[in-house]
Amino acid sequence: MCALKVTTAQAESALNHIAATELPDEDDGDAVDDEIIAEMEALVGLDVNPSMLDYACHAVDLRQCTQLQLEDVGWPADQPVQALSADDFKMSEERDRQVLQDSVDQLKSNFASECMGIHAKENLQQLLGLLDPTQCMVHAWVERWLHERGRWVLGMPAPANQQQLLLLGTAGTGKTTTVRAAVDEVRTQCCAFDAVIMVAHTGVAANNMGIGALTIDTFFKLAGEHKEQDLTSEVADAFVAMVRQARMLVIDEISMVNPEQLLMISRRLEQAAKQIFRERYDREPPDSFGGFGGLIVVLVGDFGQIPPVRAESLMQPLHQASIKKNKQSQSKNLQGKLLFRSISTVVQLRRIYRQKEADAFKDSTMNLRDGIVTESHHKHWTTHELTPERPAPDWPGSERMLSHGLTLAFENLQVGRINGQTLRGSPKEQCYIEQVGSVPELKHPQKAILRCAAFHGEVRAASREPMAKYRNLRPYNHLQLGAPVMLTTNNLWKEFVAPLGLMNGARGRIVAVLYKPEG
Repeated sequence: MCALKVTTAQAESALNHIAATELPDEDDGDAVDDEIIAEMEALVGLDVNPSMLDYACHAVDLRQCTQLQLEDVGWPADQPVQALSADDFKMSEERDRQVLQDSVDQLKSNFASECMGIHAKENLQQLLGLLDPTQCMVHAWVERWLHERGRWVLGMPAPANQQQLLLLGTAGTGKTTTVRAAVDEVRTQCCAFDAVIMVAHTGVAANNMGIGALTIDTFFKLAGEHKEQDLTSEVADAFVAMVRQARMLVIDEISMVNPEQLLMISRRLEQAAKQIFRERYDREPPDSFGGFGGLIVVLVGDFGQIPPVRAESLMQPLHQASIKKNKQSQSKNLQGKLLFRSISTVVQLRRIYRQKEADAFKDSTMNLRDGIVTESHHKHWTTHELTPERPAPDWPGSERMLSHGLTLAFENLQVGRINGQTLRGSPKEQCYIEQVGSVPELKHPQKAILRCAAFHGEVRAASREPMAKYRNLRPYNHLQLGAPVMLTTNNLWKEFVAPLGLMNGARGRIVAVLYKPEG
């Protein structure tokens, strides 16, 4: 939002100034869910959007912050503390989007230079020296497959034999190191950073894979209205340009990929291969390149971890009744499972390299994963149990757990209640207006609660559409300075910003809230 000077009246109008005891009108057809209702009920009696607040720039007063609070809001330790104003938050979509794009491009350029630099082969040899025999076998397979293909790239006739690998292993078995060795081998041998496509289901995993990795939905255009259709026109041309030099595809978090997603990934690459084939040979391509456009494929993950959300796992039996609604979806689901089962080379890493007993809780979760839970494990977990007699954590390292940790809840009603109570805070810290003589005075303005009606940032989407159309955008949000927030997207202004640490699941704290006047 822009940082513009507005009057209190304008701010109240823009905010739809409202008391916490009132519920917003549902005149747009959007049902207010249980979470928001519970959050509002927890705030009953408080005056949200107080009229005496400076809405031009409601910002954290850094001069009153402790060192820990400064660290929470990300204030650089080498910069002097100062008062924040609207000028510190001036935003321009065009400029800020360019800054984000340039930052990501610079990271990718630096990473590509490191991978393809004069020390690349030397670094690869050092990495290979860290691999155990099983990990070396994976690298050797990829190296042999690459040698057998020669100068093959996407769009050439598919090799006779499928060269696809499923790499499994629990946490700490060295999957990432193994994949990195294979990826560096392909890039070094092909002298091309774009010789490898790296994707993962989440932005966090994509970020962990290294610069250049994207989420599956972002890279393969699997979000939006046309996610189940072939790409067309400029979108297809842009995708072909991204994969033209590809030799190998790496998919991390394979346990979270559902059959239809896997099928669409293969379908996208097959479409690109056919388009490149037509350009290269000036004739019609074959009906199939063997799946995934004929690329070397490495699927990585652990099927003991999180399964697909509201979809079937690739590991579920072919005959199992599909939860899909129509026959077309059922057919795609079956095709995806068959595609997965066509991978005949499977490697499971078993040796755990993480130091044992360094974290007893992590070690015990491995047993929980495998269904091997003992009484000693349960006894160990209860050492961190909160009860009515022990309402707050008191073990070493737990000093800020309640204020900075995430609370997992099983239903939205509980989520709203917890968030509302946390925003409300203690009576001694609540924001309120006090009459001091004949002059009203706003007490604890830093604890003011703002109720903001959500709107879509796209001009074309500014009409009153159901909020569900915008991927779980809440119709109302409550904001407070210093409150923890979480990003629920990997894209800002249509730029993929996960490499910058701005990804779905990234957490931060509200430093300032600014409003623009009506219009």
